[in-house]
Amino acid sequence: MRNQICKILIVVGLFVFLTSLPIYGQETLNYINLSYIADKLNSTSRNKKKNEKINDSLIKEIQNRKVNFILTEQNEEFLRKKGGNDSLIKTIRESLPEEILESEKYYAEQEALFLNFLVNRKGPTIEKYKVALEAAKEYIEKVKLNDCGDVIKYLKFQIPKLEEKIKNLQNQ
Repeated sequence: MRNQICKILIVVGLFVFLTSLPIYGQETLNYINLSYIADKLNSTSRNKKKNEKINDSLIKEIQNRKVNFILTEQNEEFLRKKGGNDSLIKTIRESLPEEILESEKYYAEQEALFLNFLVNRKGPTIEKYKVALEAAKEYIEKVKLNDCGDVIKYLKFQIPKLEEKIKNLQNQ
């Protein structure tokens, strides 16, 4: 009996070890962040020829590794002050990985829905209450519970109140 348990444990252990090898052995993309780019540019900001070489080097790195940030106006201005050229800025804009872009879109939509709810929830017109109600319902439908559980609880609490306000206004 003891021998069988040992054999089973060894087989299970080998199975777990062998099936986990490809997962741990895979190369992961090491994204480039804003501070890395700024640090590289900062080290050459006084020498124009060297600065162009660093821009070209960064462009190649970004094309291979991608970036993990969205280039905002503030980020662009910051990089330009550090010595970033037009080609570097264009490469950064074009290199945002799809999964990061989708994540940003998801959170931007989430924020817009909640803001729409907040702006319209106090009415005083029936139209504003309806907009707030629809925004709350859409937020609950689209947003994952584990992302914003407290907000969803709050909206679920507010929905009956909004429905009551709309009903009262319609009956007047």
